[in-house]
Amino acid sequence: FQRDFDEQNLPRYKLFLVLSSASAGVIWGIGGLIMFVPGQFEYQLLILLSLLAMAAGSAFSLSMYLPAYFAFVPTMLLPIAVEMFWQGQSVYFALGMVTIVFLLAQTAFNLKINKSLTGAMALRFENLELVEELQTKQLEAEEANRAKSAFLAAASHDLRQPLYALSLFTSALNEEENSPATRKIAGQITRSVNSLQSLFDALLDI
Repeated sequence: FQRDFDEQNLPRYKLFLVLSSASAGVIWGIGGLIMFVPGQFEYQLLILLSLLAMAAGSAFSLSMYLPAYFAFVPTMLLPIAVEMFWQGQSVYFALGMVTIVFLLAQTAFNLKINKSLTGAMALRFENLELVEELQTKQLEAEEANRAKSAFLAAASHDLRQPLYALSLFTSALNEEENSPATRKIAGQITRSVNSLQSLFDALLDI
């Protein structure tokens, strides 16, 4: 499945996992009944402990997908529990109760693990979405910064040129043989151009 994973086949993967888990649970459950030798308590106890160990060992892997857990663990443990109750003796009844309590406790434990794993995976995908959004915003900011730089470069070139030309014209006008009134006006124009150029430089700096 990992080599040839296809998201569209996910329902089929889930079905295979549930069916294989159920098959394994049936095999182990029937095996516990077949190997339940009457009159040999130590041997029966060994069989029960082996099944409980199998159930405990499957806790983490099957808790990721609860239908697989419920297809495997109860199918494996309930037959041996019923067999213990069927014996009719107090010690077997106690072992049957221990099996049922173990099944309930592990089920509650697996539900908590599943909740934690689901939350962790949801948080992981949420973080991935935030990272992608952040990268998009960063690209947009870089694009805006490039646009701003291009605008400032164009403004610096295109808008300063008329100011430079006007400054040259006023300088040429001051050098001409003009009346005092004309030179006074030319000086005022020069000061206005210089003031405008300073304001424009400050605006571009901002």
